[in-house]
Amino acid sequence: MIMEERDEVLKAAEEAETEIEAVEAEEHEDGEAPESEMSVVDWLWRLCIPMIPCAGIVIYIVLLCMWAFGKKQTPAMRVWAKAALIATLIKIAFVGIIFLVIQLNVDVIGFVGTFLKKIF
Repeated sequence: MIMEERDEVLKAAEEAETEIEAVEAEEHEDGEAPESEMSVVDWLWRLCIPMIPCAGIVIYIVLLCMWAFGKKQTPAMRVWAKAALIATLIKIAFVGIIFLVIQLNVDVIGFVGTFLKKIF
């Protein structure tokens, strides 16, 4: 029984490897992956990753970096990932500023003014 399951798993792994090789063979000469449509489910799981408690946003940022700068993604996916990465970093900075103002009672405007006076 266990041997049969092992053989099935090995066969499935070989088929998956064959499929990966076929996809890699389809890559264009310039190294970009071929254009393919993404389903609604593909988009949904990408958009739901940040909702994972505790580590979701960290995982999301790592994946966005992989999608934005990886060669195996379509050009449209890379552009979306770069835009989402920039938007996510802006959101994190905005939430951080709000946290400083509300929780720590930091005078952000005075801090920025002092910082700019020292620079200029």
